[in-house]
Amino acid sequence: MKRVLLVPSLKKKGGTGHLLRCVRLLGLCGPGSRILVSGGPGEWNRGEVLSLCGPRLREDQLAENPDGSYDFILCDRRATSADEYFRLSAGRPCVGLDEGGPARPFFSFIIDTFPRLSSRFPANINDEGLIAESPPAGELPVPAALKTALLSFGGEDPAGLTGLTLAAFDACGLFPPHTTGIVEGPAFRVSAPRERGTVYAGRDDIRPLFADYDCVFTSFGITPYEALAAGRVPVLVNPSPYHEKLSRKAGFYSLGAGKISRRRLKKIAASPALALPRRGPLAAREDFAAILGGLSASSPAACPVCGSPLRGPLLRLREASFFRCRDCGISYREGFSATNIRYDKNYFFEDYRRQYGKTYLEDFAAITGFARQRLACIARLCGAAGGKRGLTGKTLLDIGCAYGPFVAAARDAGCVPRGIDIAEDAARHVSSVLGIPALAGDFLDLPPETLAPEGPYDIVSLWFVIEHFRQPDKALEKIAGLLVPGGILAFSTPNLRGVSGLFCLKKFLAASPADHVTLWDPRSSRKALARFGLRVLKIRVTGHHGERFPFLMRLLLRQRGCSLISRVFGLGDTFEVYAEKMA
Repeated sequence: MKRVLLVPSLKKKGGTGHLLRCVRLLGLCGPGSRILVSGGPGEWNRGEVLSLCGPRLREDQLAENPDGSYDFILCDRRATSADEYFRLSAGRPCVGLDEGGPARPFFSFIIDTFPRLSSRFPANINDEGLIAESPPAGELPVPAALKTALLSFGGEDPAGLTGLTLAAFDACGLFPPHTTGIVEGPAFRVSAPRERGTVYAGRDDIRPLFADYDCVFTSFGITPYEALAAGRVPVLVNPSPYHEKLSRKAGFYSLGAGKISRRRLKKIAASPALALPRRGPLAAREDFAAILGGLSASSPAACPVCGSPLRGPLLRLREASFFRCRDCGISYREGFSATNIRYDKNYFFEDYRRQYGKTYLEDFAAITGFARQRLACIARLCGAAGGKRGLTGKTLLDIGCAYGPFVAAARDAGCVPRGIDIAEDAARHVSSVLGIPALAGDFLDLPPETLAPEGPYDIVSLWFVIEHFRQPDKALEKIAGLLVPGGILAFSTPNLRGVSGLFCLKKFLAASPADHVTLWDPRSSRKALARFGLRVLKIRVTGHHGERFPFLMRLLLRQRGCSLISRVFGLGDTFEVYAEKMA
């Protein structure tokens, strides 16, 4: 189980629902999880929080600052500001629970249990069934008329809806005192009138009371969903037009916002079936305990290239969120489930065959053909800083060399190559079969003196490797250190702004392999590489596929015309970057 810091909304006159939900969720988290009580202006302090929550919350379960080794932060604050988010996050993954404020775009993971009025920034999980946190009671018979009523307007009722509803009962001659239950929350400012019904004071869990009443009068929030789950009729009286809009979107029957329509009250008392949402009790598709326990953030909540926390969401899925950095422009994945991809012999044989119809070694000749084209491009660029052009005698390190097609072609072109690959079998093949020095291991783990025993290289290459680094900033910094001034960095990677990403971004991202951490494009590559003292000399867009254009374009231009447009406007699904280390 995960160690979580839960951060509820503690604003006075804002209700206690967010706090009480966090108390419930605390029981689903691992040992050492805490609820943050910072005691800011206008917020409940430590003592007040303990008083509001009763025996369900202990003092040692509270924290006064966000410091600590938590697996992630969970915010249930309704509308967290950007400043609050960055203070709480400090680079750690943050989960937003029904967060709709300015910080919503920044959250690593979003869980929406309530409906949203805005369609911007969709959630990773959207499941109204999670609100009640219990299975529905099933299709219980709806009474012919409402005869008993429970009133519950939160732990605070800042809008005075309890008194407003009781006054409407009296005016309409409905629900006499012996049929009415009144929940008086622990933070009520005005005590409920004891003569008007049975008063339940200081209750932090009202669900056991539902069985004694036909309906529950409440405002939009958790309670109407809990009433549905218990098979009771929810009738809403809302404190604001905003809550009124949410209740309508969710399909609940409302008597008004800040006022009560007596006509609607009489109508619903006589015909209770009108108050039930059309979809009936909601069954949760997800499970809170499984969600919290299954979240396994694989990276900090910041750009892995430049470290900036400023970002905009591209797509949110159950297993990952995709963001674009607002500083350097690189797009990246923040994953939430463990990836079990192993870069071993199977990766180059069985896995490669499933994707391409042949093993890597069976595809060796075709890959070597691509290698010669890339080497020709490097040869033209060598010496751009005033050195000798051509490849003869140039030292080269190929990171992710696999079974060696590029280093073999480089040797044939006159280079002095060396390879490194995380797959031991591949590195062994390069050394023993091709006779080219190759190291087995993780590039980031090996020291520079092991990688470059004879000094810096003239050329460092990575062909469809850079997107796999979980720490691309450290990889690029290390690569720059392994290059001589004027040396060439060459790499290839999928193109986020190619035809697939341009015309169907969501599909492109959803299909992106789980081990691809960064998603590059020609435009952002220049700015990102400049941070590491690397100046882009040439970008070559490859992987042109006319058949991947939208149907209407293919119908109008034919595949040949689409392929031409792809080449003219650089819409290939892959691209190559050739950069020079600045002196």
